[in-house]
Amino acid sequence: MSATHRIHWKWIVIAGFLGEATVFAVFFLLLFAATVAGVPEIARPMSTLDYIDALVSSFVTVFLFTLWVGKRIDSAFVTHGVLIGLFGILLFGIMWLLLPDRWRSLPCMSWLMF
Repeated sequence: MSATHRIHWKWIVIAGFLGEATVFAVFFLLLFAATVAGVPEIARPMSTLDYIDALVSSFVTVFLFTLWVGKRIDSAFVTHGVLIGLFGILLFGIMWLLLPDRWRSLPCMSWLMF
């Protein structure tokens, strides 16, 4: 059996999608909590809390979903973890390209544009 047949693509796609969906859910939960607390400016997009949330929750969720997928595979654990991370990056890039131009024109995001 070749190496590509041993890679569980279904689990990679599911884990990558759930990881990205969880990152967005955590961001909106923080935004809702800040709004209820009366300080929505600390959780708005492109704020310090948003950057911290993106870094921490991206690492934690992809790590947890990679562990979840790791229970279902027999070998190539690192390969599966890397592919899950790359799929999450791909999903974020696609979402970024589908955003309106007014969001992409922010100076702090110019490094992400091709």
